[in-house]
Amino acid sequence: MPATGLLCAYAAVAVADALREGRRGLVAAVPVALWLGLVPPTPADDEALAGVAAIHLADFERRPSPAELPAEVDLVLWPEAAFRGAFRRWEGPQDPPLPLDALAGWSGPQHIVNLRLRRPGQIQNAIGVTDREGQVTALRGKSSLVPWGERPYGGIDPLFSTDVAGTVPPMMRTAAGPVVPTICYGVYRRSLFIEGAALGGELLVNVANDGAYGPTALGVRQAIGVLALNAAETHRPAARASISGQAALISSTGAVLAVSEPGTSGALVWTRPNPAAKGAASPAQVADRRLNPDNDGVTPP
Repeated sequence: MPATGLLCAYAAVAVADALREGRRGLVAAVPVALWLGLVPPTPADDEALAGVAAIHLADFERRPSPAELPAEVDLVLWPEAAFRGAFRRWEGPQDPPLPLDALAGWSGPQHIVNLRLRRPGQIQNAIGVTDREGQVTALRGKSSLVPWGERPYGGIDPLFSTDVAGTVPPMMRTAAGPVVPTICYGVYRRSLFIEGAALGGELLVNVANDGAYGPTALGVRQAIGVLALNAAETHRPAARASISGQAALISSTGAVLAVSEPGTSGALVWTRPNPAAKGAASPAQVADRRLNPDNDGVTPP
């Protein structure tokens, strides 16, 4: 970005000089034209999306079952607030692991989950990773708290917040690879993604409860756009799970590969038809496995 910004400023000066002096000034714009026209774009490296299922839920009443996801899914991303209750745990490694009743029937993939943690007088909004049996092995508290919702702002705290910010570094290891985990509004904290990528994170993850945006779709679109910017800046692909909103899969170049339909339940899944294929996903490689409340089956995308 700094190099491109300087070149754009240089181009603007060159154009102004051309207008003032005539065509001779256009010669100064040649290096910029060569830069923009000849330098190839950064290639996409989206292997970290393979085997990822980003869940989108219309409401809290319906969750997918293991049978409704492809066998090649290694990592399931659940939206914020998809698991109810407050657990008497705190951030960090979980020894012994924390079993989740809602995942008791699962075996095979790992999961990224959002949990509310509780200890006397304190609450922590956390994101965790499970083992292949659905037991939480590590938790990271949300470090970017929402003003007037999770923390005071300007000395005013209308909700009398008891939320405590997390301090665990923003990187977690899964069988599908290391991920950079964020919760909802954490997508706007650019430094989290940069830090997580520097620690070795290969996939940016955001789990959201889009009900906070109300009836407008603008907030969801903006959040997806910001996640795409973070993906492009860190050269890491990204996945977003959502309840009352839209899930998304994003390329490491910032291209939005897939977005779920609003008001639907299902899972966005990125698959590679040819295991030897490399590079960016084509539209045919992204499927939205819909959940049908009438027959509990899967309808085609």
